[in-house]
Amino acid sequence: MTTAQTDYLNIGFMLVSLAAALILPFELFLFSYAILGPLHYITEISWLNQRDFFLKRRADAILLIVLSVLVFLQFITAAIFTAPIKNLAGHSAWFLLVELVLASLVIIAFAMARVMTWEGQARNHYEWLFGLVLMVIILQILLPSPYRFFSMMLPTVIHVCIFTGMFILSGTMKNQSFSGYLCFAVYIILLVLLFIPGLLPVVQSATAYGRMSYANSGFDEINHALISLVGKETGNNNTPLFPFAWQIQAFIAFIYTYHYLNWFSKTGLVGWHKVPFKHLMAMLILWGLIILLYLWNYRIGFMVLFLFSMLHVILEFPLNHRVMGQIYTGFAKKLRRGDRLRGDRLR
Repeated sequence: MTTAQTDYLNIGFMLVSLAAALILPFELFLFSYAILGPLHYITEISWLNQRDFFLKRRADAILLIVLSVLVFLQFITAAIFTAPIKNLAGHSAWFLLVELVLASLVIIAFAMARVMTWEGQARNHYEWLFGLVLMVIILQILLPSPYRFFSMMLPTVIHVCIFTGMFILSGTMKNQSFSGYLCFAVYIILLVLLFIPGLLPVVQSATAYGRMSYANSGFDEINHALISLVGKETGNNNTPLFPFAWQIQAFIAFIYTYHYLNWFSKTGLVGWHKVPFKHLMAMLILWGLIILLYLWNYRIGFMVLFLFSMLHVILEFPLNHRVMGQIYTGFAKKLRRGDRLRGDRLR
């Protein structure tokens, strides 16, 4: 497809994702995360591997993979051993410690990815890692609430919402196409509409299986954190009891579903037609096995796939930093060009 056709296809994906999110806010997320998510993780990790993970030194990916595995092990520890007793007397401090360690690993990985993509002279990553650990400890002490919020949002909402928007904007600035700017504008407008309380009609019903599976996945903490931004509460037992809570759930369902569809629409970038048949079949078989695991037990499927999910998030960090740099450079060039034009007019 041409660039314009891809942009208009993405606008269609946004509108379809929004409509489905408003009708089935819980079920759509569970479907997208369990069905579309695994294929996205598998194919993107393969795609990043073919491009050396956008690192200056491919060997640096080993450190990112190690951090991903540590996050996974910490998550499993929290889910199996700590979470069931987090509300019991005497265990709250231990549970908080586990959460802080998990959050710190994600933030360290994000910061390390920036170090790994720096241009210029070679850096000693291990010295920077030591400095980053100290910085994380200071942030935990001085800014505990903002630190926890950012660490929770970085591999979830920031990854699927903000970084997706940055990819759209970066491609649009490169191609300078009307369809690209329209696609980015529609994306921003839909996000704003979803975050204005009571503006969009959300079907306030969900199956018992949908609510239970969502609560078991642990994603309900993201709902609470987002709702806290406007100073509202969700009630008891993780059950949204007012319209805005349902709208937040629709927001989460929308950004995850469109994030996956946006990736699959990039046929020219991903190059599906160039993937060797054996590799393609291996990815499809692995995808099928993961789906079967989800159908058997959603919670176990979620925990097993968490490693793939965290791998694709952390291994994408170098690309995220490069895209942020491209956007900054693009805007800087526009500002300098505007200053030159104003200077020419004054002369």
